[in-house]
Amino acid sequence: MESMAGLMAFVATGCLSMTVRAASSARRVIRPPVAKRLPTEVWFGNKPEIAALCTNDLMTPQRRTVDHYFWLRDDERKDPEVISYLEAENAYTTASLAHTVPLQEELYAQMLSNLKVRDSGIVVDISRDTVY
Repeated sequence: MESMAGLMAFVATGCLSMTVRAASSARRVIRPPVAKRLPTEVWFGNKPEIAALCTNDLMTPQRRTVDHYFWLRDDERKDPEVISYLEAENAYTTASLAHTVPLQEELYAQMLSNLKVRDSGIVVDISRDTVY
């Protein structure tokens, strides 16, 4: 519970820890979010009904392994702790790549300039006749 409170405090402080280095030019050092490690025992490999069909498979037989980041698996996308951690990672990525935005825009414009402009809409091919 203590580590969860620490993670929530980390997210509440703006997701990023920035410090300024005294050098010839001031640079911001952005620290990435760090996922907590919670050892969880999980099964790895094929289920027994599938394993019966596979004879030479590395996934057979099923075995247990420890996954320290299993808590990040949220198939329903509803766990607020996982969502806040992923938002912190997204904020870190955005901040760390901010200096490349002009280059990204230039490259995107260059790629678009190489594409031919076509009629808008969905192209449907009906028996050799192309319909827009």
